[in-house]
Amino acid sequence: MTVSKLTSVAAPVLQRTRNRLPGEGAWATCFLLPLLAGLMVFLLLPLLVSGYLSFTSYNVLEAPRWIGPQNYRELFGQDPMFHKALLNTLIFAAGLVPANMLLALVTSVLLNQVRRLAAFFRSVYFIPVITSEVVFSVVWLWIWNYDYGLVNYVLKMLGLTGPNWLGDSSWAMLAVIVTRLLKNLGMNVVIILAALQSIPGMYYEAAELDGAGWFKKFLHVTLPELGPVIFLTLMVTIIGAFKVFGSIYVLTGGGPAGATNVLVMYLYQLGFKTFEYGKASAVGMVIFALILALTLVQWLLRKKLVYQEE
Repeated sequence: MTVSKLTSVAAPVLQRTRNRLPGEGAWATCFLLPLLAGLMVFLLLPLLVSGYLSFTSYNVLEAPRWIGPQNYRELFGQDPMFHKALLNTLIFAAGLVPANMLLALVTSVLLNQVRRLAAFFRSVYFIPVITSEVVFSVVWLWIWNYDYGLVNYVLKMLGLTGPNWLGDSSWAMLAVIVTRLLKNLGMNVVIILAALQSIPGMYYEAAELDGAGWFKKFLHVTLPELGPVIFLTLMVTIIGAFKVFGSIYVLTGGGPAGATNVLVMYLYQLGFKTFEYGKASAVGMVIFALILALTLVQWLLRKKLVYQEE
């Protein structure tokens, strides 16, 4: 059947479908309004309130008092704990994001080669993602334990003496990064694996005809085709790194000596321990500004970094 015949057959059907669905735009608007209302109430409104409170002195017991940008001046000029939390956040993101992306890519490529037990391996990697962050962190609290933890037990069997992972400021951040890495690695693995399996086989066949080996096929076919997915997972992983809280709260509480005290942990301490809600809101706005700036930079660079088919 030619294209013109297909068009002649399909056109009346499409016309009848449109006739059966009057007011499609109105229905779509009705379904979108609850979501829009939720975003307004639970995202935009708290953001605006937090932005206002960041310019006030507020401790719940008294009404907010407008003090202008004083909270920001204190944070950036006179607050060593904020400086340490900001540095720790950057160190955490710099350690977690590259490791997560590299491991997720390598694991996905290996899983894509597995024919037997593929579903089993996918489930094993994804189980930590659906496990409660608190439960997962409590398990790792035992694994990192200096006296009876699994890591030091294995090191002892090898004739080595493990450090006090969570109690030593030199090792605590590394332990937290590894814990968080294993917690969310499965999500990126599943996403990248799905993208790998959707790459048309003819691309690899054409590359083989040109004499390309495994590495060249990976470099010139796999990576460009995965570009949009890698870009997406990279953005999500960076945002997650800047919002980390649960794992650090359970494992170290921000210690020892503030070695793992990141921005969200510091926000929690200001808001719910010292009740400095104005200053805590200022920290929240700094986190928002950092994530927004990173997202905009990545978005602006996407056309240069991500291959898109015409």
